[in-house]
Amino acid sequence: MENKIIKILKKTKPNINFLKNKKDLIKKSILDSFDLVTIISEIEKAFNINIKANDIIAKNFDSISKIVKLVKKYI
Repeated sequence: MENKIIKILKKTKPNINFLKNKKDLIKKSILDSFDLVTIISEIEKAFNINIKANDIIAKNFDSISKIVKLVKKYI
């Protein structure tokens, strides 16, 4: 699951090495709000889930482990 999420992140931000940058993605401005829209859409398609609006907050996308935890909540 983590590898699939990293692929989605790389597709959105190909110039970022997400194997080295696994946390503080929002805090370090690696991802912005426009990126999150794309990432959420790609995650929903890839995992056949529908993330609720109340879960679409910065802290849920600030690290790869937090994104994995969010996706697991919906699987």
